[in-house]
Amino acid sequence: MTLRAWSSFQYDSLGWSLSSFSRSAGNGQSGLASLRATAGAYANAIYGYTAETHVIHGWCYKRNAAPADDRLFHLLQGGTQRVRVLAGTAGEIIVYTGVGAGTEVGRTASGIINASVETYIEIRCKHSATVGEIEVRINGNPMAALSLTGLNTGTASDQVELAGGGGGARDISAWYFLAVDATVPNNFLGHIRYMAGQASGNGNSSQLVGSDGNSTDNYLLVDDPPLTHDSDATYVQSATVGEKDTYVMPNLPTPPLTIIAVCPLAIAEKTDAGTRSIVLVVRSGGTDYDGDPAFLGLSYDTFKRAFLLDPNGDIAWTESAVNAMEIGVKVDS
Repeated sequence: MTLRAWSSFQYDSLGWSLSSFSRSAGNGQSGLASLRATAGAYANAIYGYTAETHVIHGWCYKRNAAPADDRLFHLLQGGTQRVRVLAGTAGEIIVYTGVGAGTEVGRTASGIINASVETYIEIRCKHSATVGEIEVRINGNPMAALSLTGLNTGTASDQVELAGGGGGARDISAWYFLAVDATVPNNFLGHIRYMAGQASGNGNSSQLVGSDGNSTDNYLLVDDPPLTHDSDATYVQSATVGEKDTYVMPNLPTPPLTIIAVCPLAIAEKTDAGTRSIVLVVRSGGTDYDGDPAFLGLSYDTFKRAFLLDPNGDIAWTESAVNAMEIGVKVDS
């Protein structure tokens, strides 16, 4: 699977190391959460991954002040910078390769980054010491804003740094990361939007026991707000392998052009010694489909899975299928 990672930042910042960024409710794309920086001249958010030779990163960027040679994006290999991208004073995107300040290899037209305007940026980098490539696309336009070839971009990257240079508020949201290979999806996703829904009703299965001591209306116990969860104030639980809950989800807010994936997310822990695992469940077409098992620890952690296809037939998701599905969790072992 080439969709390596993704986040709306509404319920997690799993895998990210944040410096002067923090999750902020309501300041991201579509009114969801963002990684927001407000203090100081520079902030960064770093995500590490297994080394890849061909990657695409996309994210929504917004700042409330005019750009001034602000750092936007770095790709690193073993801690060494290979690609650096800035927003110039005229709102252009400037690309550098090499360590430190690097060497400028190209820039877009001006006016791409503007104060208080959301910009969806996608950057593809093919790593090579001699024939590297960098392509920049903006706001889903299939025509490249910048396309560069014959570069030294290093032989791989294993970290991305999304940065927020300059002053004022800076917001990063709606991020995805693809490793480009033969497996679909393996090209730009375009200007994507997340819909982060919470359980809105009881589903087909209500076998877990809630913190209220029963299995009635369990969906009301898994509706924690963005940014944080309420720990043990409300929860559902079971020690019986195979027991599960599924929940009705809200309809998509607007008709989608394409549905890239359905991505269940759970925040869970175990409460005793020994091994305990759960699976995230999607119910589609009257059948439950399990994701891969996730092993729990003794403190709450976030678990998520991308269903790129509707498992009811392994076909592309449709709006009607998403609106009719249920999402839940099952005790696996």
